[in-house]
Amino acid sequence: MPESQLGNLAAKYFWEEKYDSALYYLDSLEKVQPYEDYNIPLQINKMLIYAKMRNTNEFRLRVTDWIQGEDTSAVCTCLEQSPFFEYYVNEKWYKKLIKTCWKQKRNISYSNIKLTDQLMYLGMIDQNILFCKSSYGDRCNEITDSLLENNLHSMISLIDTLNFPTRSEVGIGGRQSIVFIILHSDFDPELQIRFGERMLKIPESYPPVWSCWIIDRALSYNGRKQRYGFYRSKVSPDELEEINSNRIAVGLEPLSIVN
Repeated sequence: MPESQLGNLAAKYFWEEKYDSALYYLDSLEKVQPYEDYNIPLQINKMLIYAKMRNTNEFRLRVTDWIQGEDTSAVCTCLEQSPFFEYYVNEKWYKKLIKTCWKQKRNISYSNIKLTDQLMYLGMIDQNILFCKSSYGDRCNEITDSLLENNLHSMISLIDTLNFPTRSEVGIGGRQSIVFIILHSDFDPELQIRFGERMLKIPESYPPVWSCWIIDRALSYNGRKQRYGFYRSKVSPDELEEINSNRIAVGLEPLSIVN
């Protein structure tokens, strides 16, 4: 089953409150995702489902792993402010978890910690909007597109898109939030390509795999040839040489097999 279909089914069952089915398709999606960088939002989505199910044991395990895996105190802000965790805000163990989070992250510092917090929060919104995307027909798509567009504009208002925030400014959490917000801005493919190309110029802060993912999504979703072969099933043998040349030019390994 295609990755997009697995994601759509997970979203469909989430909104129908059939959480066991949603988890089944998220587990299936986890097995076929091509890049490890997608694992973070996928695990956050699972965490949110366990929160909805009131499966406290699984939620606590995953939220603790989430805290350990983040390199910024913005995760503590998300735990305090996100409405998606409203079930637990008054629980003693949850309050203690937040306190521990701040204690662990208090010495983590970036040159723009406020911006990091803001970007992480927008990244959280992005991931939860996508639960509905493409699951309930045109009406749902219109709603989610509007929300994603508002989220994009909120992000653009925070940063200089001619000079994206660096690793030292916003850490991995802030940069990944930027990447996923742009990645999901399918309503403006030219903007996706433009931003992806800018990110390619600063690979020390935005790994080429992120930038190429954005560019190829914009191209592939609009019936155009990919540059880097991110969606391997759509790469034809006669495109392989050019795609590998493009991949090598940005520091990615060439593709040896086309699925």
